[in-house]
Amino acid sequence: MKNWIRNFLGQKRPRTFRFSSVIETLIFLSAVVITNQIFFPEYHGFLNVAPHPFWAIVILIAIRYGFKEGLLCAGLAGATYAAFVLFPKEGTYYFLTINLFSDFKMPLLFLFTGGVISGYTEHLIRRTEILRQRLAESRTEARNLEEKNQATLDALNKLELRIASQFNSMVDLFGALALTKQLPIDDIKQHLLKVLTQYLQVEQCVYYDLERGHLIRRFSFPESASNSSNTPDEDFILTEALRTNQMASLGHFAQRTDMEQYRGSSLLAGPVINSAGETVGIVGVEKIPFLEYHPHNFKLFETILTWWGHALEERLKFDEFSAKSIYNEELGVFNYTYFQGRIEQEFQRAKRFSLPISFALFKIEYYENVPIDRCIDLRQTLAQILSQHITELEMISGYASDDTIAITLPFMMAADAEKRLQKISEKIEAFQLQPYNNDDFLRIRYAVGDYQIGMETCTELIAEVEKRLNAPIQK
Repeated sequence: MKNWIRNFLGQKRPRTFRFSSVIETLIFLSAVVITNQIFFPEYHGFLNVAPHPFWAIVILIAIRYGFKEGLLCAGLAGATYAAFVLFPKEGTYYFLTINLFSDFKMPLLFLFTGGVISGYTEHLIRRTEILRQRLAESRTEARNLEEKNQATLDALNKLELRIASQFNSMVDLFGALALTKQLPIDDIKQHLLKVLTQYLQVEQCVYYDLERGHLIRRFSFPESASNSSNTPDEDFILTEALRTNQMASLGHFAQRTDMEQYRGSSLLAGPVINSAGETVGIVGVEKIPFLEYHPHNFKLFETILTWWGHALEERLKFDEFSAKSIYNEELGVFNYTYFQGRIEQEFQRAKRFSLPISFALFKIEYYENVPIDRCIDLRQTLAQILSQHITELEMISGYASDDTIAITLPFMMAADAEKRLQKISEKIEAFQLQPYNNDDFLRIRYAVGDYQIGMETCTELIAEVEKRLNAPIQK
């Protein structure tokens, strides 16, 4: 029975009893009794007053403290009430079985109510302690990930410094690598191909993802270019790079008798490897000038693939960490994953209690024309402007696409929200998005909607706002 109660309360060992609850109860009871004797002596013990003043003491103590404190304080209040019943102001109390329940039902109700409320309070206290412990563990895990990430970055910086002393062009190459840290996974892979064409003078190359032991063609530079219609598995240079987990070139197969029949498209291939030594992809070079096909470039090719392997792994870890986090430290707003759960809660509350709630989207038009290295600064600037004009009850968060920011406005009708957003839009227009809008192509567009009777889920509200946001502008 004790184990069942502990599981219900969310604890594994008893909590320390707080004697301050008894002191507060005695003080409040004394205050009520003294007030009764001095100001209302005709109402002995407030027995005829409904609701009885002791209810306030019982409920407040039960809400403030745990199960033991609430039950004890309810017992004190019940005992005091019973004393007033047993010792009337005039006359003597006569015990009658028929009046037993009616005379002493109030103390029983005090005990029952105090026990139920304080039991639930105890449950909430224990759940809060558990959640705080989990939060501390999550923060510890986050710090560990940050330390590992920092260690990887430190190792990468040391490697960059060693190579920079040998190759003058490495300075620009490091800048290209740093740029990948702000890119999505697919963009990092495409950027890798562009770097190879820039620093190794490669004229044609392809990136293959490794899925279930097979190479799947994903990206090429130039796009859709290929020298062969053969599948990747028929290209023995790609196959050799995958088998050995090392760079492979035509030089490795100079003694093969079937070189004359080679119909593969790759001249050089190398694996993209993570920190665990696992191959996550293969890059094949299909066309390169003869003068650039030498061991020096082979080594540089292998080094670049190693760096990009670490960049891909760091981005994967960052995306996984961001998905678990509720706050985007980079932009200073809530994450999209947290927004999805939060707006559903706000919507269901509005639906249940018939409260207004509005939802708005701010979109940066022609966002794709912004240089990659300025995208983060632009989104940060927009988020800062929006954050200055919302209250603590409202929420600003990222959205499914990088060019959009969402705002949830509880307890506000669409008409009122429209006025607020119009003022915010005017502030943004006054800023003119400088220095991100040198060519005067950026525009901020917004749409707002609110909960309407008949909507079942927040998906309908979001879909309605997205429809308004993407609707053609009426001239």
